[in-house]
Amino acid sequence: MAFEIKSSEDVSIPEVKQILEKRLSEGEVSDVVIRTYEYVRKFVKCSEEGVNKLKKFLKEKGFNDKTIAMILSICPTTVEELRTLLVFEDKSYDTSVLEEVVSEVKKYLVSEK
Repeated sequence: MAFEIKSSEDVSIPEVKQILEKRLSEGEVSDVVIRTYEYVRKFVKCSEEGVNKLKKFLKEKGFNDKTIAMILSICPTTVEELRTLLVFEDKSYDTSVLEEVVSEVKKYLVSEK
């Protein structure tokens, strides 16, 4: 089966999980979709409720989509971890803003399974 890419966007691991859950609920899916879902499910660090709230918060702070996807996927818990994810940003952020981001991320972390 040939696939055609019609569009692309940066999405985080939690968003991939949500997309795949929707596909799974719609019925018949391939083994690839099932295996991918099982894989990403293991790496989700942010609650479903938190994904949308954090994404909105990060957009309001001026982060670009690539950075937002990385933050939602990795859920940094220190400013140092967060700084390593800012490679796609065109501007720099004050430490106070980064501390605020880390604080918001920590609100929505899920416990280890």
